[in-house]
Amino acid sequence: MIINNVRLVLENEVVNGSVEVRDGVIRAFAETRSRTPEAMDGEGGWLLPGLIELHTDNLDKFFTPRPKVDWPAHS
Repeated sequence: MIINNVRLVLENEVVNGSVEVRDGVIRAFAETRSRTPEAMDGEGGWLLPGLIELHTDNLDKFFTPRPKVDWPAHS
């Protein structure tokens, strides 16, 4: 899969361009758009390797606990 138009966050810089992902791993990136017709448009979004679906209300209790909110530790 190739994703164009992303901001790839690297260790020391942010690269605007495209990435190639195979088997769930970023294999390559370029500071240009891929001309592959199947390439997806990342819509200028941020791509942070290693961070997966950070949105969860469960994290709220660690940063800003809300009264009367209980998050079970296991399901």
